[in-house]
Amino acid sequence: MSTTQVGGTGGSPYDFSCGPGAWVTSFQGGAGGYVDSIMAGCSDGKMSQKNGGGGGNSYNIPSAGGFSGAVARGGGYVDGVKFLDASGTPLQPAIGGGGGTESQLMCPSGTVVTGIFGGAGGYLDRLGFRCGAKPAPVQAASQPVYQPTNQVSSTTGAYTGQSAYQQQPAQQPSYQQQPSYQQQPSYQQPSQPVYQQQPAYTPSVQQPTAQYISGIDNNTLMILIVVAFAVWYLDLLGLNKKKQAAEGNDNGKGTGKQGKNSQRA
Repeated sequence: MSTTQVGGTGGSPYDFSCGPGAWVTSFQGGAGGYVDSIMAGCSDGKMSQKNGGGGGNSYNIPSAGGFSGAVARGGGYVDGVKFLDASGTPLQPAIGGGGGTESQLMCPSGTVVTGIFGGAGGYLDRLGFRCGAKPAPVQAASQPVYQPTNQVSSTTGAYTGQSAYQQQPAQQPSYQQQPSYQQQPSYQQPSQPVYQQQPAYTPSVQQPTAQYISGIDNNTLMILIVVAFAVWYLDLLGLNKKKQAAEGNDNGKGTGKQGKNSQRA
């Protein structure tokens, strides 16, 4: 949807619109005896380029709720503009001069300005508005409704004259029941192993056995046997010599006695 245009036929064409669901929230530019330039800013942060020249005094007309249109004056150029907020109230200040012919640039009811189009060169040659529906504001959550009820005595049934307000419960969103979780088995402490008591340690003296002898090799054993036999044999020879010496002494003594006896005779 678009409005009519005000102004002349010159200048380079321009056409700008806000993003989906957004609307114009400010007009900026420069103006003097004519409207020199115009820019549009949107509720979504989008901004048009500067359309027109660099002259005039700077202006900035904001309206967060949007614009319903404007009352404009023009001839060969756009002479002056008075912007209207979303409710149709004129916004100050009016920009430009008072020349030209007055025109109503109004968006249809229930819509707001969502863009601008026209032509521009050294001045703003012509101006029109793009229009679109403004999204409805998000409604706040409804407040609880209180309804008056008459209090009646429980014993006499008489009206007490007091008005009590019962709060109507607000409808709560239903939530699906979460699946129940099975109880985990309780932890059982592992049983401790039973240790049997060992009998008291009694040191035993190991008696020498044949295994000690078995630890000696055959060569060593033979040597020991030979040595033992030699010792035995030597001892035996020594005993025999002592015996013979003793017998010799005995014989000598006997011979001496016989000689003495013969001399005496």
